[in-house]
Amino acid sequence: MSSDNATLNMPRRKSTLAPGRVLSGLLLIAVAVFFMLKQTQFRVIEARLTAQVLGLVTATRSYSIGSSMFFGVGTPNVEAIGLTTMCSTLILVTPLLILAGFLLMIRSFAVKWVALGLVLTVALVSVCNMIRFAAMGFAQRTWGRPGFNFVHHYAGSVFVILGFVAAFILLLKIAAHSRARSNRAQPAADD
Repeated sequence: MSSDNATLNMPRRKSTLAPGRVLSGLLLIAVAVFFMLKQTQFRVIEARLTAQVLGLVTATRSYSIGSSMFFGVGTPNVEAIGLTTMCSTLILVTPLLILAGFLLMIRSFAVKWVALGLVLTVALVSVCNMIRFAAMGFAQRTWGRPGFNFVHHYAGSVFVILGFVAAFILLLKIAAHSRARSNRAQPAADD
């Protein structure tokens, strides 16, 4: 009888997965898949925004048609940059959405910290990619095709990759914030 009482009085361990959190995590992963399936439409929107930035950086009129951006409009040297799937910010955002989705499914990661981390890291990779495009436009306008090629293939790519790695680590660090706090708050168990 005493062993039955001891079993009944033991604190129940929380389940690792909660249905609402699993649903939220799966929803983020579904959003990532949706973005990749609709990446053509997303690139059109991204090209509009990027064309505005290119206009500011190159001090020329600019516009976009589809996923192509034109700058230097009204000058003898109108130039264009095409926004491909591999150059889109979506290629950087999708893995962050998937990571955040998996983190949400684990109860020890607080939803608010995962959400904050996701918002900050999506902003970080978006800004990094926009800086890359601005640098490509500036380099093309200033040094021609060799300048564009250098920024596009080397300097800009390295910059964006470093930004993505920093974002990935930052998302994990911010999401783990609640885990570190809860681990410090719990007293060590005696063995």
